[in-house]
Amino acid sequence: MKFMKKGISNITDSISALGITVLLIGAVLAAVTIAYYLLNSTSQVTLLTSVISETRNLRNSDGYGTADYVPALVAGGSIARNYNVTNGKIYNKSGGLITITGNGLGFIVVDNGEPQRDCVKVAKSIGTADMASTQINSTTITGEVTAADAATACVDGNNTLTFTTKS
Repeated sequence: MKFMKKGISNITDSISALGITVLLIGAVLAAVTIAYYLLNSTSQVTLLTSVISETRNLRNSDGYGTADYVPALVAGGSIARNYNVTNGKIYNKSGGLITITGNGLGFIVVDNGEPQRDCVKVAKSIGTADMASTQINSTTITGEVTAADAATACVDGNNTLTFTTKS
């Protein structure tokens, strides 16, 4: 009888250990999923910040004109390798096209195809008082974009963000 009791005890301990392991694996997967979504929207902000900064380095003495600055950014290696650059075009993490064109003394960055959760974060982070204007879909905001402004203008689905710089 002692032998059987010890066997049942080992089986119960094994099942308990297996249950705890399954719960831990589930918790790790949940944490990775949450981290992915948080890092993805942070990555969008980093990409656009980098694009704006690198484009400012390409300014001519008379401004930006009306040129397309994407080829110069791609050829100059200004876009980090962890971002999607295909056929000389820059794509955001959601697969939307990013364009950069001169606008006289400033330039315009258009970020297409942003989901709502990223739209709010990107609009609030990039749409600072340093911008001449920020357009979210059809809503134009001059000056700083607040969280309330972004939440109102960003829609469920794909959003287009247009940032116009002062210089």
